[in-house]
Amino acid sequence: MDLGTVKIKMDRREYTTPAEFASDIRYVVEKEAATLQSSRDCICRLIFNNCYTYNPETHDVVAMAKKLQAVRNTKSIVRTRGE
Repeated sequence: MDLGTVKIKMDRREYTTPAEFASDIRYVVEKEAATLQSSRDCICRLIFNNCYTYNPETHDVVAMAKKLQAVRNTKSIVRTRGE
């Protein structure tokens, strides 16, 4: 299900209740949110990995990146648990 499918169903008047439409929209939004979060996580990992790869371990930016990554991971765990 995607927004294109929702539009087709609307054009064909396949929705008989607002709840059916809302259910499809909710599904699309949740799917997109999961994709966005996954993309965001990949980008963050890439940034941290690049920092560690292209800077010496003793550089201040590496120390700051490690602290930031630890905070981000902690918040990610809390968000995953729903706390």
